[in-house]
Amino acid sequence: MDDEFDLYAYGSLAYDFDAIPAQEPEIEEPSRDPHERHPRTRDNAKVSIGAATRPRAAVSPFAVLGTVMVFALLFMVVASFMKLSELSAQYNDYASELEALNAEGERLKIQYEGAFDLDEVERYAMTELGMIKADGDQITYVRRAAGDQAVILAGTEKRSLATTLETMIDEFLEYFR
Repeated sequence: MDDEFDLYAYGSLAYDFDAIPAQEPEIEEPSRDPHERHPRTRDNAKVSIGAATRPRAAVSPFAVLGTVMVFALLFMVVASFMKLSELSAQYNDYASELEALNAEGERLKIQYEGAFDLDEVERYAMTELGMIKADGDQITYVRRAAGDQAVILAGTEKRSLATTLETMIDEFLEYFR
């Protein structure tokens, strides 16, 4: 029976850390020159708490140029979309204006055709003006051997040299207008 109890433990088997005397680790300081000032007693010492600072890396000019180019391209894309939306709005305005003008043109065309109805003109000429239709024997055709021509006679008045030059310059400039 004695062997039976050897397998079991009675009480707490956990370590008792309060029973162990506290031991301070001994740090051996390096030997110093007595005339050397202690680095911790410097007047202008800066204390920084936290991670050790890393040396700063130089900024690459290509990285700066690339960043500027990316922002320039983004600005150009945004400006293009703004211009596109402005032009789309203008297009819609012009399209609606064109539709309104086409409708008005159709209305005016119908009004014009209604004003010049040939049957109405013939009725007006016969009833109001007393005209009659021409018979076949009343119609005469004139044929000329020479084609149609018009002759404009220039005035025979005498002009001064200044007036002639002024007329020539005006005609020359009229060509470019």
